[in-house]
Amino acid sequence: MTSYYKTVIVIAIGQLINYGLPLLTFPLLIRAFDIDTYGYWIEANTLAQFAIVFGATGLGNALGALIVSKPDQESKLYSNILFLYICLCTVLTIGMLVSAPILNTFTLRASHGTALIRIVAMAIPIGSFNWLATQLFRLRKRATTGAVFDILIALGRLLAVVFAFFSHDILRFAWLYVISQGIITMLQVWVAYKRIPLSQLSQNTIKELIRASANISTISQANWLVMFGDRLMLAILSTSSAVAIYSASYQISLILVALSWPFLYILLPSIGERWKLQDELGIQQLIRKNIRIMFILLTPSVIGLGLIGDSLLRLLATKEFAQGGLLVGMIAAGVAIDNIGTNLQYLFFVQDRSHLLRPIYLSAAALNLIINLAAIPLFSYYGAGVTTFMTFAYILFRLQKATQMPLATLFDRKTLGRCLILCFPMGIWVWLTNSPSIIALLVSIGGGAIIYGLGIFLLGVLKIQDVKQLGKHS
Repeated sequence: MTSYYKTVIVIAIGQLINYGLPLLTFPLLIRAFDIDTYGYWIEANTLAQFAIVFGATGLGNALGALIVSKPDQESKLYSNILFLYICLCTVLTIGMLVSAPILNTFTLRASHGTALIRIVAMAIPIGSFNWLATQLFRLRKRATTGAVFDILIALGRLLAVVFAFFSHDILRFAWLYVISQGIITMLQVWVAYKRIPLSQLSQNTIKELIRASANISTISQANWLVMFGDRLMLAILSTSSAVAIYSASYQISLILVALSWPFLYILLPSIGERWKLQDELGIQQLIRKNIRIMFILLTPSVIGLGLIGDSLLRLLATKEFAQGGLLVGMIAAGVAIDNIGTNLQYLFFVQDRSHLLRPIYLSAAALNLIINLAAIPLFSYYGAGVTTFMTFAYILFRLQKATQMPLATLFDRKTLGRCLILCFPMGIWVWLTNSPSIIALLVSIGGGAIIYGLGIFLLGVLKIQDVKQLGKHS
């Protein structure tokens, strides 16, 4: 097995557990709490995620871009970014602790909301350092170690959810959640840095990291507002139950991230190596191949989720959460488009042209906000779903234009067309066989996968030699 296949398989297993396990814990949570209390939990976590994205995510991505361009300064970069993360997380956590009463007034509006927000504030350093460690494992090609910690973190969440199912106490559950995640994350960071010789702090290196993260942080923040800002807007403009319903549909759609991430995980280091060799044609081919394989995987997944979404939510949760497959389908399409667009983001990162991404994502965030202000009061979570899809489509369009490359250079439209054709017989099968029971859904999903899988070989979408050559991707 080539290193490419090994990395893809290991990362895929870790991500499927990381994103798939919440589909099993979700039924326990919504039975442990009522729909409003579950909504409070989602809202509090959304606030913490915003704080994480505000600084930590962009800084971690900046580290990746700098390591690719300056591999001889690894130790110095790793040491100084650790210091920056400690400072940043301290400031953000204290800020959320102090502002908890105000945040509760505008979002949760619950009697125990302030206490819940303060507990969840501890998730800021946890999520931030988890992302830093993930970047280190990725850049140092330690995919197996990274996947092991993804699984451990998912199991830690499962432990907390099982406790919630029996205790029915949201605050105790929140404490156990952050403590279990915190212990695993501390171990994760220790393992990530164990083999790295730390150097002295450098004012110049710190400035370089901050400068490099300026554009990327803006991109991360704007992208978060597009992806998760809908929940925040629902919390402000609608009800906690609407947040819970929308989040349940979004959680199901995040399985698409698990399908995409193994290929995105490998792409950035691969195109970084090509960029150092000034192999622009090789970079284009890598991105095109990556997008092509993602078309093959994501196209049936989006359509399948749209068809089984209602039945899946009825099975996992209650009929209150099942608001038809349209909401799940819209969100899934938006998530898929976002993952396709990430391929193009990486191109700007390695070319040190991330400043070109700032106006794209800022305008997308503004567009998302404006549409949501009108759509959510009128259509609640359906309005948020439409807005998510439209905004990600807008971002992909702008990204493609910014590359100044012909559409056919990046996207294999023939492959996408054939995938859509194959989704027609697959969709008929899924539509006829799916219902809210485990057996029916297994038959529906399994049969649909077989129909689509056979079709991609019969129509020549994917050939045996394509699979053999896929390992040459990197």
